[in-house]
Amino acid sequence: MNNLSNISELYLKNLDSYIKKLIVSFGSGTRDNIESMNHIELGFSGGNFGIKIKNKELFVSDLMNALEDMEEPPREVKEYYPDITDQEWQASTRLSTLLLLWFEKSLKEKFLEKSEKQIKPLDGNKMKMINNSIMFSNK
Repeated sequence: MNNLSNISELYLKNLDSYIKKLIVSFGSGTRDNIESMNHIELGFSGGNFGIKIKNKELFVSDLMNALEDMEEPPREVKEYYPDITDQEWQASTRLSTLLLLWFEKSLKEKFLEKSEKQIKPLDGNKMKMINNSIMFSNK
């Protein structure tokens, strides 16, 4: 396993852009989805790695974990889903946190704990999608 502090800024920036494009292409290219990507980034904080609020030391998984402390669904959720129980809400927020943490761990294992040279190049179709995309700027 490599020392994660040896990851180049350019590599992390490219990985950030790649992951954001994959997320949007999985969900859809709606304005809201694209705009949300402008407020997050992959990064390190306190020796941890994950998806964080851009330019802050706050991981999205920490925000999701804070939602778990809400013992009952917020009013807006109850308006959409009046039959949801407190236990179902708690299970859903817990699952969301766990899935996000699993995704971050998978990213770290697949892309950061290998040397940049060990990572297999993308196939032609995926690379074409990334190179042709103008959804994200590297601001």
